[in-house]
Amino acid sequence: MTAIGKDVVVARAKRVKVIAVTAVVGLASIGMVAAGAGAAHSATTTINPFAANDGFTIFAQGDASLGNAELEGSIAVNGTLAVTKNNYPIVHRAAGMGDYTVPVIDGEPVRILAQDLDLTAGSIGLTNREAPADSPEARAIAKLVDTSALSFGVRADFVRASIPGAADHGYIDLEAIPSTEVDTAEARVQTAQATVADYFSGVDAHVDAVASCLAYTYSEDAADDVAYHRDFDQNNGPDLVAGKANVLDYDEIASKGGTVKLTAALANGFVPSADSPIVIRVAPGTTSVGTVNFEGWDAGASGQQSYARYIMFDLSDVTGDVAFGGPALGAVYAPNADVTFDSGITHNGQWFTSGFTAAAGAGGELHHHTFLASIPCANVDDAAAADEAAADEAAADEAAADEAAADEAAADEAAADEAAADEAAADEAAADEAAADEAAADEAAADEAAADEAAADEAAADEAAADEAAADEAAADEAAADEAAADEGAADEAAADEAAADEAAADEAAADEAAADEAAADEAAADEAAADEAAADEAAADEAAADEAAADEAAADEAAADDAAADEAAADEAAADEAAADEGAADEAAADEAAADEAAADEAAADEAAADEAAADEAAADEAAADEAAADEGVGGQAAADEAAADEAAADEAAADEAAADEAAADEAAADEAAADEAAADEGVGGQAAAGEAAADEDQLADSGGNDASIAPLLIGGLGIIVIGAALLVIRRRHQDA
Repeated sequence: MTAIGKDVVVARAKRVKVIAVTAVVGLASIGMVAAGAGAAHSATTTINPFAANDGFTIFAQGDASLGNAELEGSIAVNGTLAVTKNNYPIVHRAAGMGDYTVPVIDGEPVRILAQDLDLTAGSIGLTNREAPADSPEARAIAKLVDTSALSFGVRADFVRASIPGAADHGYIDLEAIPSTEVDTAEARVQTAQATVADYFSGVDAHVDAVASCLAYTYSEDAADDVAYHRDFDQNNGPDLVAGKANVLDYDEIASKGGTVKLTAALANGFVPSADSPIVIRVAPGTTSVGTVNFEGWDAGASGQQSYARYIMFDLSDVTGDVAFGGPALGAVYAPNADVTFDSGITHNGQWFTSGFTAAAGAGGELHHHTFLASIPCANVDDAAAADEAAADEAAADEAAADEAAADEAAADEAAADEAAADEAAADEAAADEAAADEAAADEAAADEAAADEAAADEAAADEAAADEAAADEAAADEAAADEAAADEGAADEAAADEAAADEAAADEAAADEAAADEAAADEAAADEAAADEAAADEAAADEAAADEAAADEAAADEAAADDAAADEAAADEAAADEAAADEGAADEAAADEAAADEAAADEAAADEAAADEAAADEAAADEAAADEAAADEGVGGQAAADEAAADEAAADEAAADEAAADEAAADEAAADEAAADEAAADEGVGGQAAAGEAAADEDQLADSGGNDASIAPLLIGGLGIIVIGAALLVIRRRHQDA
C-alpha cells in the first residue's frame, strides 16, 4: 500500500483488519450521506475526511516526532515515532475536554501505535492521567511492531521499557501495566501484525475520494450545498450559513490579520455542526499556517472548544514541509505534507498527515477532538463512480492481499510438505539404518552362536576323543590286568597243582611212614579217625560251599554295584561304563577262579583223606599179618604179641592224637580257608595266591605233624597267623595301588 506523501510503506501480503475508514466499503459508509438541500440536489452526498484516522488523534503515514508540551489523545505512525523531550507526557486530559475514546489494537486500548520508537533524545511518560477509572482510556498502552531495542523492567509499581545504557532518557513508562505483569509486558506491547499499515486498509482510495469531494465542494456546481465566502467584510466577518459547508480561504484570513470576526454569524445565530461545517482552504505552495482566530469563540474547555470538531483546515493541495503554528480550533487534513506543529497555542482537533512533528520547545498542547462533520460531494452518479472506484481499489487491495496470503499459505504448505517429506525420508533412512544395524547384530549374533556351537562341538569331540582314549586306555589297562590276572591265576593254578602233587606225594610218603610206624593201629581207630576226618571234610566242604556262595553273592553285589555305577556313568562316559562292567566281569572271574581253587583244595583234602584211609587199611592189614605171624610164633610170640599190643596201644594213642591234631588242623585250615576266601573276594587274584600259600603251609604242617605231633598245634596256630598276615598285606597293597 502506497502512503500519501514522501514515504512509501509496503503492507505485508496478508488479509488485514479493515478499519472504520469509510472509503473501504464505499463513500456512503464513511459519512457520504444525502444532503437535504432541495429537490434538485436531494441526491448530493457527503464524506468525512478523517475517517481514515480510525479514532487516532494523529495519523502520520510516514514518521512522527513529539517534543511539544503534551499530547491528550493518541498517535499512529506507519514509520518511527521519536521523542525529543524527556518524560514526554501522553495523558487523557489536562486542559482538554476528555470526552473521547481511544482506539483498540489487538484487543488492547492504545495511545501509541508505531513501527518502532526512537528514544535517543527523549523519553515518554504514558500515564493516562485523568482518564475515567476502569475505562479503556485508563488502561491504554503502547503497541510497537519492533521491540527488539527495548528492555522491559520495573519502575515503582509499573513497567518501564528502556534502551539499555540510557541515562535520563531512552525509556517509555507504561503506567497501565502493573509491575506484577512485567513478564508479559513485552508480549502485550508487541503487535500481532508485521507493519502498522496492516491495520489500515483502503487509505489511498479514501484520500482519492476525499480529493474528489473537495473538488466538487470548491466548484460552482456545489453552490446549493456550499457557501463560499470570498472577500468577506473584515469588520463583520463572513455571514456563515447553517445547513451548508462554509468555505473560507486561508490567504484571505491571513490578509485580515488572522482574525475572523463573527459579528454577522452570531447575529444570525450560527453554530458550526455536522451539516454546517467550516472548511478553511489552504492554497498550494503554502509553507506556513499562522494564527486563525475566530473572534468571539473561546477555545477553552469551558468555552467553544468543542467547535473544533466541525472546523477543518484543508491542506490537501499542499506538499512538502508546512509549519502549523497558530490555529487553536480545527482538524488538519494534509495527506501530502509533512506538518510541523510549532505553536505555543494549544491545538484542538485531529491530524491526518504524511509526516508529523510536534516541535521541541513548542508550548502548545495537542488535544483530541474527533472531526464529526462531512463535506459535500458530487451528485449520486459521481458519488457512485467515486464509491465504485474506491470499492474497486479496496477490492483490488483485498484481492491482492488474499492472493498474497494464498501464495504465502501455499508456500507454507509446500514448505511444510517438503519438511514432512524430509522428515519422512529421515525417518525412513533412520529405520533402514536401524534395520541394517539390527540385521548386522543378528548376523553377528548368529556368527557368534555358530562359533560357540562349533567350539562346543569341537570341545565335545575333544571330550569324546579324550573319553574314548581314556576308555581305550582303561580297556587296555583292564586287558593287561585281566591278562596279568590270568597269568597269575594260571601260575597259581600250576602252583596249586604242584602243591597238590607235592601234597599227594607227601601224603603217600607219610602213609608209607605211618604204615611202617603204626603197624599196630587197629582198624576201629582207623575207622573212627576216618569217620572223624570225613566229618571234618564234610564240614569243611559245607563251609567252603558257604564261602563260595558268599563270594558269589559278594561278586553279584559288586557286579550289581558296578552295573549301577555303569548306568550312572553311561550318561557322561559310555567307555567308563564298559570299563567298569569289564572290571566287574574280571572280579567275577576272579571269584570263580578262587572258587575253583577252593574246590581243588577240597578235592586234594579228599584225596588226602582217601590216602589216609588207605594207609589205615594197609596198617590194619599189616597188623592182621603181624597177628597171624605172632600166632605162628607161639609163646615166644606171646611176648611179641604183648609188645605188639603195647605198640598197638601206643599206635592207637598216637593215631588218636594224630587224628585230633588232624581234626584241629582241618578246623583251623577251614577257618583260614574261609578268611582267605573272604580276602580273595575283596582282593581278587592276590587272595588266591594267599590261599595257595596257606595250602602249601597246611601240607607242610601235615608233613611235620606225622613226625612230631606234639608241636602240631603251635605250628598250625602260627600258620593261621601267617595266612591272616599275608591276607592283610595283600589288602593293604591293593589299597595303596588304588
